Amino acid sequence: MQEILRHVRAWVDRQFPEREIYLRAEGRVRFLRVSPRQQKLATGLAICLAGWGLAATVTAVVSPVIISEQQTEINKRDQAYVSLLNEIDQYYDQYTNILGGLEDNQSMLQDILSGQAEGVNLADIQARLNRSEGDHAKVVVARDALENKLASFESSLRQIAEQNVTLETQVTSMKSVLDSTKAEREEVVKARETLLGQLTETQERLTREKLTKQKLQANLEDISEDVVIGDAERQALIEKRFSLEAEIAALETRQRGAEARQTQLEQIIINLQESLDDSRDMRAQLSRERDELKLQVVSLEETLSAYEQRQLDLVAKLTERTLSSIGDIEKAVAMTGVEVDKLLNRVNDAPEGELGMGGPFVPLVGPELDQDNSFQTALALLDLHLRRWEGLRTIATALPLTPPMDSYELNSNYGPRKDPKNGKRAQHYGIDLGAPTGTPVFAPAPGKVVKAGWFGNYGRYIEIDHGFGVTTRYAHLKRIEVKRGETIDFRQPIGAVGTSGRSTGPHLHYEIRIDGNPLNPDNFLEAGRHVFKG
Repeated sequence: MQEILRHVRAWVDRQFPEREIYLRAEGRVRFLRVSPRQQKLATGLAICLAGWGLAATVTAVVSPVIISEQQTEINKRDQAYVSLLNEIDQYYDQYTNILGGLEDNQSMLQDILSGQAEGVNLADIQARLNRSEGDHAKVVVARDALENKLASFESSLRQIAEQNVTLETQVTSMKSVLDSTKAEREEVVKARETLLGQLTETQERLTREKLTKQKLQANLEDISEDVVIGDAERQALIEKRFSLEAEIAALETRQRGAEARQTQLEQIIINLQESLDDSRDMRAQLSRERDELKLQVVSLEETLSAYEQRQLDLVAKLTERTLSSIGDIEKAVAMTGVEVDKLLNRVNDAPEGELGMGGPFVPLVGPELDQDNSFQTALALLDLHLRRWEGLRTIATALPLTPPMDSYELNSNYGPRKDPKNGKRAQHYGIDLGAPTGTPVFAPAPGKVVKAGWFGNYGRYIEIDHGFGVTTRYAHLKRIEVKRGETIDFRQPIGAVGTSGRSTGPHLHYEIRIDGNPLNPDNFLEAGRHVFKG
């Protein structure tokens, strides 16, 4: 309800913004500010006056109708009253007749009893008695009906009396309403006449203001025309004055220019004389500077030759160290049993973005070029060696050359062995590293987990892809700390030693494969000791 009232107030406020009525008279502008409150009060007063007028009109129109209907009802009641009186007269006549008959019967009976009546038949007497009884019964019935009708009529009379009182009250009220309505109507008429007078006066004032405004506009137009004509004449005089001033300024400028040119020519003659003397001195100085520059060129050539020789020596030393490092890495990688050139080809075929390479392009020169290109040739060879060295470093980073645990015991070697469960000869494609249950297991090289979960006889099992076809396997774990698809960093913990699957005790079954072919992990561990020792 409060929300509805708030919306209604907002709507009313929008309908009655603050207004200003401007009045202009005799060159002065005045305004009347009408606040929203005043507008609302005026609107409410107008609505009340309209309501009073409407109520008075309705009362004046409806009251005669109501009175006419009430008069019609009274006439109907009067007709019913006259009809009832007629019925009462009829019943009274019947009652009188019956009483007369009864009196005759009673007289006859008295005569019979006294013996005065003669020749009277008993059957006639009995018949008359029967008729008298019937008439008496009719009289009783008519009396009862008449009493009922009288009671009903008395009730109707009471209702009519009550209705007459009510009608009189209503008529009195209506008369008072009509009197007040007439007074209010007279007040409304007076207020309307006052408002009409004020409106007429306002319209007359507006008409006078419009006439005054038209006169002022006509005067303003006349003044504007005079001003335009005066402005045109003044503009023509100003333009003529500017033209004369420009001609005078041009003549003065030409005069000053002629004087300046004369002074300039005199100064040029003096400067030319001085320049001639200076040129003789400058020629001698330039000759001396040229001899000094020749000596500096010779010295710079000697310095550049020495600098190039130092660069050649530096490139040679870098090439020698690169070749030595390449030999060490190739030797270490060869110890693992991996085909170095095959992996290098995979490194070179790696998609762009997987292998970081760069540097300036240095074309390889042949022996037919002169000795001045020896430095470029040395750089090209160094670049080739560095590319091979980078490839070998990439391979060494991808190969698992470190042990998967910090401390362990070698329980079983790679190759043929006696099966620990059934004692039969079997092929062992990994090595068993003994350690207490719960010993952490680390990733020997960065890679991506391709399997992690229970894997048959391997128990809890992890397989990591190190790239270039190199994978490592870890079996019989107690727990797994990585998920399939997870990227693994070097020496990141991946699990813990256990004895799950087909196992006789806590140990780590560790395998290394290239392209799915198993290799001896001992060779990789030995190569790792050689690399990290160097």
